[in-house]
Amino acid sequence: MLSYMYFLRVWFVLIVTCLSYYGQLNAQTPCPAKNGIYESYTVAVQEVRNFKFTYSDIADFSKSSWLESAEFYSCNSSTGYLIVNLKSGRSFIHFDVPKETWNAFVASSSFGGFYNRTVKGRYRLLLAP
Repeated sequence: MLSYMYFLRVWFVLIVTCLSYYGQLNAQTPCPAKNGIYESYTVAVQEVRNFKFTYSDIADFSKSSWLESAEFYSCNSSTGYLIVNLKSGRSFIHFDVPKETWNAFVASSSFGGFYNRTVKGRYRLLLAP
């Protein structure tokens, strides 16, 4: 017969184990950002694309007259990096973009208009001096 103290001990270990596992699941993954500061835009795009984020999404904007696609990467599912790829081959990268902005961007009826009104000139990724 198991004693009451043994039962409490097993129960305590189970609770601590579950809480520890829950904490690991909710721990933020460290992002590759150095507060959004990189030595060049090319390096930033490469580092972001190669990092293993907890959330990522890619949207096809080929119906747009000048946007080809966009990519969103996030460590915390709250804010993240936005890479906008143009049909000309150029890419622009933005830092600290809210996920809600990403969701509105991909749902907009005019991707270029949304980008110009809401993203361009904001959420800047900085280059190191």
